This record gives sequence, structure tokens and C-alpha cells, in this order.
Amino acid sequence: MMKKIALIVFGLLGYVSLEAQGQVNSGRSQIRRSNEMDFSVFDRDIKGSPFLFDKMRPGKVHLKSGTASTFPKMDINITDNEVHVRQNGKVAVLDNDQIEKIEFQSDEGNVLVYYPISYLNKIRYFELLHQRDGEGMLFIYHEKYFSSTNNKIEVISVTDEGDEFKYKNDLYWYADESISRIKSGKSGLKLIFGVDWKKAKSVVDKNDIALKEPADWLQLISLMDN
Repeated sequence: MMKKIALIVFGLLGYVSLEAQGQVNSGRSQIRRSNEMDFSVFDRDIKGSPFLFDKMRPGKVHLKSGTASTFPKMDINITDNEVHVRQNGKVAVLDNDQIEKIEFQSDEGNVLVYYPISYLNKIRYFELLHQRDGEGMLFIYHEKYFSSTNNKIEVISVTDEGDEFKYKNDLYWYADESISRIKSGKSGLKLIFGVDWKKAKSVVDKNDIALKEPADWLQLISLMDN
């Protein structure tokens, strides 16, 4: 069992939740697990994990107060939408309400930026793909959800090899302090380009853009802005 303690980290990160060293609790809402259970009890039987990356990596947390802190090891539990940082042999869960954005460095050396945005009455972390000046921001939402062959989702089967975290993603457009999922076809074009959606449709047809992958939308936006 793990005890949680509230404290202030460096006087910057506000109140956080500390857990004993080891694998942290996962998926409170999705897999209905008690908040006091240790995920490591199950990880040999569950495929995958609820985390964004395969392992913790260096990151930088920017706070709404204007300050920032760098951590050598951190990750995002994208099942619960929690930011986890490891320091002094323990894992801290940061306060989403204080976070402005988070930066990670990708394996290719690029900076990956994640914003906590309220969607469907819950804070979720969206990765910024492109910012269109004066128009809006293109995001991708990475999601991991728990899947089990057990017909009772409230109970995790620790022997069932069908238990796993599955991954999917969707594109979102943020404008006027509102975020919406981008649907395929005309509705997606209208969401991003507004009155210019017919021009965007012509560009799609001319360049044979499928609009199925994030790179397709980035290509279209680039063509429309040039």
C-alpha cells in the first residue's frame, strides 16, 4: 500500500501527491482500480502501460505563474491525465491547475509541447502540432484506454492475457478558447478554415491529400498559408 503526502516542491509546483518509489497507480477511472493499489502488482500480466512514453525522460514544466522547473525524469499518465515526475527516489503527481504547458525532447531532438486543456469537463493533455497565427492551434490527443476480455470492467483479471492498454489518437482544433475534434470531410475543413473551406477543398483535390494522418492536415495548412 502507498501513502500519499501533500507538500510543496521547490516552492514552485504547489501541492503535489507523492507516492512510494516504484510503479505508480494507473487508470483510476478507466479500470476502476482502488487508488491504494500498486500498479506493479499487475504489470507482468497487463500489456503496455497508461503512460505517454516507454520510459521517463527529461522535461520542463511551465507554470501559469510564469515560473518553470526542469526535471530529469517525467512522463504523462494519459489514461488519468496526470503529470508524473521522479525526484529523490519518489514519484510526484503535479497539480494540473497550475500547469501552463509541458515540454519534452523527442528522440529526434525536437521539442514536444503539451497543453492541459479542459475537454468534456476534464483536463486532458494535448500535443501542439501547429499554431496558425491569429486563427487557431492544431493539436493531437494521445489516448490510452484499458481493454480486457473480462466482461466485468470493474475487476482486473491478473491472469487474462487479453488485459492491455490500447492506444489511439485524434486531431483537435483550438480557437476562441474552445477545442473541437476534427472530423473528416467538409466539417473538418470548415472548422479550421471557416469561410475559406472551399478554397481548402480545392487545394486538397489538386494535391490529392487524403486528410487521414496529422501530416496530411499539416501539409494542407502549409499550402493554404503560402
